[in-house]
Amino acid sequence: MSLKEESREGIKGRDAETIGIFFRNPLNSRLLAEFLEDVGYRVIVSSNDDFCADEFGNADLIICDVHCCSRFEREILSLKEVDDFLPVVVAIPKNSDSGRWLNSGFDDIVGMPISKEMLVHRFSLLLKLRKQTQELSERHKALFRSIVEQSLVGIALIDKDGFVYSNDAMKRMFKSSVEGPVSVDEFFEFIETDDVQNYVDVFEQLLSGDIPSYRDILRFKGLGDETTFIELLAKGVDLDRGRGVIIAGVDISERKRLEEQLLISQKMEAIGKLAGGVAHDFNNILTVIMGNSELLLNTCTLDERAYRDVEEIKRSAEKAAALTERLLVLSRRKIEKVSLVDVNEIISDMQRMLERLMGEDIDIIIDTFKGIWKVKADPSTIEQIILNMAVNAREAMPDGGAFIVKTANEIIAGNHRGNLADLKDGDYVVLRFIDTGVGMNKETMKRIFEPFFTKKSGKRGTGLGLSIVYSIVKQYGGYIDVRSKPGEGSEFIIYLPRSNEDVERDVEPNETAVDFDELKGRGERVLVVEDEESVRSFTTDILRQSGYEVFAAATAADAVSLLRRERSFDLILSDVVLPDMNGVDLLRRLS
Repeated sequence: MSLKEESREGIKGRDAETIGIFFRNPLNSRLLAEFLEDVGYRVIVSSNDDFCADEFGNADLIICDVHCCSRFEREILSLKEVDDFLPVVVAIPKNSDSGRWLNSGFDDIVGMPISKEMLVHRFSLLLKLRKQTQELSERHKALFRSIVEQSLVGIALIDKDGFVYSNDAMKRMFKSSVEGPVSVDEFFEFIETDDVQNYVDVFEQLLSGDIPSYRDILRFKGLGDETTFIELLAKGVDLDRGRGVIIAGVDISERKRLEEQLLISQKMEAIGKLAGGVAHDFNNILTVIMGNSELLLNTCTLDERAYRDVEEIKRSAEKAAALTERLLVLSRRKIEKVSLVDVNEIISDMQRMLERLMGEDIDIIIDTFKGIWKVKADPSTIEQIILNMAVNAREAMPDGGAFIVKTANEIIAGNHRGNLADLKDGDYVVLRFIDTGVGMNKETMKRIFEPFFTKKSGKRGTGLGLSIVYSIVKQYGGYIDVRSKPGEGSEFIIYLPRSNEDVERDVEPNETAVDFDELKGRGERVLVVEDEESVRSFTTDILRQSGYEVFAAATAADAVSLLRRERSFDLILSDVVLPDMNGVDLLRRLS
């Protein structure tokens, strides 16, 4: 088989490659071109004494003699910047320095006069390597493109004119189905900030190279109503068309939401502990005030004015006691009387009271779901939720409006639940409280569950209403969601876990009149353990007046000493919180 036949056989079954020839001697160019065409290649021969890059735009391989390479080395090698895989071969006289050309960036050297057999072999290897390298590069590009497109990290490229590219994750961050913002100005319009110019300056510094990179957490409006928090990393880069900025962003909206919830929980826990301690001490004081007031009213002969004054003291103390009850809800120390509760029944029972509370200029709309599931709760706490939500709605509608109460059953399941991500899968009873009032901005919504936070003017309100609702709902393993906009009213959605337990509602025993003399003691020995002197004194006085022999101790250690000395008691009455020992542990030890 001839050389031509072998060469043609070698390129059979594939498209013929194109060889570019750039020789100073036209005769050498023509002879080489004729040979290459005979063996099956397409040929481009330069028709200029000067190098013209456009002539070789479709070449798969270029061969040039040493004279042309010396004159146009930079221009010839610039073709490789356009086509990374383009092989360029230099034809040099035999015994010349080949290293100089290989070190300059040329791919191969052939000696002149050219051996046709060797040339065909060299071209075949170079073109095969070119094709393999191109295919490998395409696979890598496809893999890289797939990684970028499917990445959970938003990736985009921006230049001075706008977005050059953005992947799907970045589009989702902007709640957009198009290629993101089309200009730099529109991009900055998406940022929720009072100082847009600061970010414009940062972008210009990245473009100019004054700063290498920038990192921040930004709030984006997106195309929807929701605010998206994006942790953004931007880096200035050199592009073919000038400078650009690559940005990588991670949607941390869920993390920010959880951080805000954690912050609220931590505040509630801290204030709850404080409130619990205050309530405990306050209750001690109120016990003395209310108890002595009761004694004065029942055992002393008072004139009419004095009687009214003592009654007022007692009523004021009772109001203070009600406040401590609310504080104890915040501290989660209150023990509820739990039973199976039908929220529809409670709402129905409270409707008349709600109508009086809201006034004539507010319409009350009740929409309860028949067949509502039962929840396990203290009925009084459900009443407190409804009452506090009504008061909150009334304050939001100074000019009147509508207050809507709805109930429903709802099954929570699956991973895509938006704001309900904290709820466990399961069945829930849902209470919706909707008002047509003034609404709230985002900053207010962040703080509404903080204890003592209120937007009410003057001395109206304690700022505890929504805090107590939040605390009650959390105690029952539920969740409260809020939706509001300024001028568009508010909606509070409360989720309470359904109870599947067969618990009968507690039945209050019939009250029967009891003769006070029957409750008096007959000399029984009682040990009172109480560290607060005023409470200890009041308790011992009451018991002594009631016919008991009373011994008092201020500490657990004093109580143990009394028991050792006196041997036995018929009853031990102890405070739970003592300075040197828990009251429960003390009773265990004494028994």
